[in-house]
Amino acid sequence: MLAYKSNKLFFDNHSIESLAASYNTPLYVYSQSVIESNILKYKNAFGEFSPIICYAVKALSNINILKVISGLGCGFDCVSEGEMRRIMQFSSNLKHSVISGIGKSEEEISFALENDILLINIESIEEAFRINDIAKKMGKKAPIGIRFNPDIDGKTHSKIRTGTKEDKFGISQEDILLNIKTLAEQEYLEINAISCHIGSQITELKPYIDAYKRIQSLLDNLLAQGLKLEYLDIGGGVGIQYKDENLLSLDDMAAAYKEHLAKYNLKLIIEPGRSIVGNAGILISKIIEIKNQDSDKPFIIIDAGMNDIMRTALYDMYHQIKPADTSEAKKVTYQIVGPICESSDIHSKNELMPKQKNGQFLVILDSGAYCASMSSNYNTRPLASEILITNEQTKIIRKRQNYNDLFKNELL
Repeated sequence: MLAYKSNKLFFDNHSIESLAASYNTPLYVYSQSVIESNILKYKNAFGEFSPIICYAVKALSNINILKVISGLGCGFDCVSEGEMRRIMQFSSNLKHSVISGIGKSEEEISFALENDILLINIESIEEAFRINDIAKKMGKKAPIGIRFNPDIDGKTHSKIRTGTKEDKFGISQEDILLNIKTLAEQEYLEINAISCHIGSQITELKPYIDAYKRIQSLLDNLLAQGLKLEYLDIGGGVGIQYKDENLLSLDDMAAAYKEHLAKYNLKLIIEPGRSIVGNAGILISKIIEIKNQDSDKPFIIIDAGMNDIMRTALYDMYHQIKPADTSEAKKVTYQIVGPICESSDIHSKNELMPKQKNGQFLVILDSGAYCASMSSNYNTRPLASEILITNEQTKIIRKRQNYNDLFKNELL
């Protein structure tokens, strides 16, 4: 989707400079065609299993993006009432969605049940009893999945790992087997699924294979006890290429599923997020100032800060940065930083690119996932605008905040 034409950078056939001129910066830009292509890859790889693809809303939660994904036949993986309410902006129910995550409130559980959620994935035995009590008050059966913690290291950053015994998510096999009889006896619970999610930005196949083997062991034990299940939710977490990662093949992942888990004939649920939207988005930012121009490594100060894109400051994650204009022959190694009053507001410490000038534009790549959805008003800065490119047409899908928006809920 990115290409230079006569030294000018284009994204999905739109000039970066023209997008910035039309919509100002900082500006998130998403390509619908890339989102569609990424979903098709999952459908092709797992097609023989007719998977229910539940897109992870937390990755990019704009309701326009969610509506596009819904129109492609996908459901949703939610982690809060707010995310469920986003779906209800364009849907009458949650029949194709699941909710996961620890610490679900009574209000969130009630909202999920009221709107016919497909599954509530429990994260502890205690939570199951809370759900049973809430469902009893409502006079409804609660469809639950048991989130299994397989104690598998996904070989990813420790802050986005979710599948080891040190992590706060899921229930061990020992605890599941110890409590399954009691759970099955709860009058208002329907145990419909086993769920497992081991982390995010996973780039190796082996952690999935290891997890599948442990799911297999758990299923053998549960089915031997007569438990009837309908779904198997294998989570998401497939990584994308930010720099030079060797990516796993979805076809290989599907083959591993077929080898270890297809024999149980359970309906398959997959929860991709980053791999659907990550490479579908960019963040355009304007150069405010170039500081210490005569030094070995000058600072480029841009108008997008860690409030707009948190991942580098939070996880030390890398995002490639490209200039919108490469006309200058001379190349310079820059430090690219934002305007936030924090020393951690650094986008890159070493970016070699053609010499830049004040007022030119830089593009932070692969900004579709966990960027806009994690942005904030820190330093009392308005949230950036978001636009979507559809059939080569651009439309605003989130207006840029103004200062009145920031202050309207504060009572003086």
